[in-house]
Amino acid sequence: MTILVADDDAAIRYVVATALRGAGHTVVEAASGDEATELGTAEIDLLITDLVMPPRGGLELAHELQARHPALPVLYISGYAPRTDFNNDSTACQLSKPFTLADLLAHVNWLLPA
Repeated sequence: MTILVADDDAAIRYVVATALRGAGHTVVEAASGDEATELGTAEIDLLITDLVMPPRGGLELAHELQARHPALPVLYISGYAPRTDFNNDSTACQLSKPFTLADLLAHVNWLLPA
Protein backbone atom coordinates (compact mmCIF):
# COMPACT_ATOMS: atom_id res chain seq x y z
CA MET A 1 0.00 0.00 0.00
CA THR A 2 1.16 3.54 -0.77
CA ILE A 3 0.71 6.11 1.97
CA LEU A 4 1.18 9.87 1.60
CA VAL A 5 2.43 11.44 4.85
CA ALA A 6 2.02 15.23 5.04
CA ASP A 7 3.35 17.03 8.10
CA ASP A 8 5.31 20.24 8.39
CA ASP A 9 7.26 18.81 11.35
CA ALA A 10 10.22 16.91 9.87
CA ALA A 11 10.72 14.79 13.01
CA ILE A 12 7.10 13.60 13.04
CA ARG A 13 7.24 12.92 9.31
CA TYR A 14 10.44 10.89 9.72
CA VAL A 15 9.13 8.76 12.60
CA VAL A 16 5.79 8.08 10.91
CA ALA A 17 7.40 7.25 7.55
CA THR A 18 9.99 4.98 9.16
CA ALA A 19 7.32 3.05 11.10
CA LEU A 20 5.17 2.66 8.00
CA ARG A 21 8.08 1.48 5.87
CA GLY A 22 8.98 -0.99 8.61
CA ALA A 23 5.42 -2.34 8.36
CA GLY A 24 5.90 -2.92 4.62
CA HIS A 25 4.20 0.17 3.17
CA THR A 26 5.47 2.44 0.42
CA VAL A 27 5.64 5.99 1.78
CA VAL A 28 5.65 9.33 0.01
CA GLU A 29 6.51 12.31 2.23
CA ALA A 30 5.41 15.93 1.95
CA ALA A 31 6.48 18.87 4.12
CA SER A 32 3.42 20.99 3.29
CA GLY A 33 -0.10 20.79 1.97
CA ASP A 34 1.03 22.32 -1.31
CA GLU A 35 3.74 19.68 -1.76
CA ALA A 36 1.28 16.94 -0.83
CA THR A 37 -1.20 18.19 -3.42
CA GLU A 38 1.46 17.83 -6.12
CA LEU A 39 2.46 14.36 -4.88
CA GLY A 40 -1.17 13.32 -4.54
CA THR A 41 -1.53 13.06 -8.31
CA ALA A 42 -0.05 9.55 -8.04
CA GLU A 43 -2.10 6.59 -6.87
CA ILE A 44 -2.21 6.58 -3.07
CA ASP A 45 -4.12 4.29 -0.72
CA LEU A 46 -4.09 6.44 2.43
CA LEU A 47 -3.39 10.03 3.40
CA ILE A 48 -1.88 10.76 6.81
CA THR A 49 -1.88 14.48 7.42
CA ASP A 50 -1.39 16.99 10.19
CA LEU A 51 -4.64 18.89 10.78
CA VAL A 52 -2.84 22.22 11.26
CA MET A 53 -0.25 22.93 8.58
CA PRO A 54 0.40 26.37 7.14
CA PRO A 55 -0.51 27.56 4.60
CA ARG A 56 -2.93 24.72 3.78
CA GLY A 57 -4.30 22.54 6.56
CA GLY A 58 -5.05 18.84 6.52
CA LEU A 59 -8.81 19.20 5.99
CA GLU A 60 -8.35 21.30 2.86
CA LEU A 61 -5.65 18.93 1.61
CA ALA A 62 -7.85 15.89 2.20
CA HIS A 63 -10.78 17.44 0.33
CA GLU A 64 -8.55 18.26 -2.65
CA LEU A 65 -7.07 14.77 -2.81
CA GLN A 66 -10.44 13.09 -2.29
CA ALA A 67 -11.73 15.01 -5.32
CA ARG A 68 -9.12 13.03 -7.32
CA HIS A 69 -9.39 9.81 -5.30
CA PRO A 70 -12.98 9.67 -3.95
CA ALA A 71 -12.47 6.60 -1.74
CA LEU A 72 -9.22 7.89 -0.19
CA PRO A 73 -9.16 7.26 3.58
CA VAL A 74 -7.54 9.89 5.79
CA LEU A 75 -5.79 9.68 9.14
CA TYR A 76 -5.53 13.13 10.70
CA ILE A 77 -2.79 13.60 13.28
CA SER A 78 -2.86 16.58 15.58
CA GLY A 79 -1.66 17.93 18.87
CA TYR A 80 -4.96 19.73 19.31
CA ALA A 81 -8.20 18.45 20.81
CA PRO A 82 -9.82 15.60 18.87
CA ARG A 83 -12.54 16.53 16.39
CA THR A 84 -15.81 14.76 17.01
CA ASP A 85 -16.95 14.88 13.38
CA PHE A 86 -14.75 11.87 12.56
CA ASN A 87 -16.49 9.59 15.09
CA ASN A 88 -18.92 7.93 12.67
CA ASP A 89 -16.73 8.03 9.56
CA SER A 90 -15.18 4.77 8.38
CA THR A 91 -12.84 6.61 6.00
CA ALA A 92 -11.39 9.17 8.39
CA CYS A 93 -10.17 9.29 11.95
CA GLN A 94 -7.87 11.34 14.16
CA LEU A 95 -4.85 10.30 16.17
CA SER A 96 -3.76 12.76 18.83
CA LYS A 97 -0.09 13.67 19.26
CA PRO A 98 1.84 12.33 21.02
CA PHE A 99 0.97 8.79 19.93
CA THR A 100 2.68 5.43 20.05
CA LEU A 101 3.81 3.63 16.93
CA ALA A 102 1.47 0.78 17.88
CA ASP A 103 -1.47 3.23 17.88
CA LEU A 104 -0.35 4.63 14.52
CA LEU A 105 -0.17 1.21 12.91
CA ALA A 106 -3.51 0.15 14.43
CA HIS A 107 -5.21 3.22 12.92
CA VAL A 108 -3.54 2.60 9.55
CA ASN A 109 -4.65 -1.03 9.56
CA TRP A 110 -8.20 0.00 10.45
CA LEU A 111 -8.40 2.49 7.56
CA LEU A 112 -6.74 0.41 4.85
CA PRO A 113 -8.69 -2.31 3.07
CA ALA A 114 -7.59 -5.83 3.92
